[in-house]
Amino acid sequence: VALLSLTTQAFAACDATRVQYALNNSLPTINSPAFPAALDSYKVQSNASQVRAVPPSGVMDRTYKPDALWVHYDSANKITKLECGN
Repeated sequence: VALLSLTTQAFAACDATRVQYALNNSLPTINSPAFPAALDSYKVQSNASQVRAVPPSGVMDRTYKPDALWVHYDSANKITKLECGN
């Protein structure tokens, strides 16, 4: 049973609903060591294999990555959107 649980967990898809609580929360400043730590926390919680921060300029890779969590934020570093795939 433990092996089945680990296998299922390893192949589970990114689930942005698990981090929607973070909407309107502030991210640390981008130069702070806390910035990647915050993103990594959302990555783990959403079961994503990678996380991408999308700055206010909106510049982002348009390659579809169903296992990636995209964290959009505004000029005040407030999270405006969290989504998987894109």
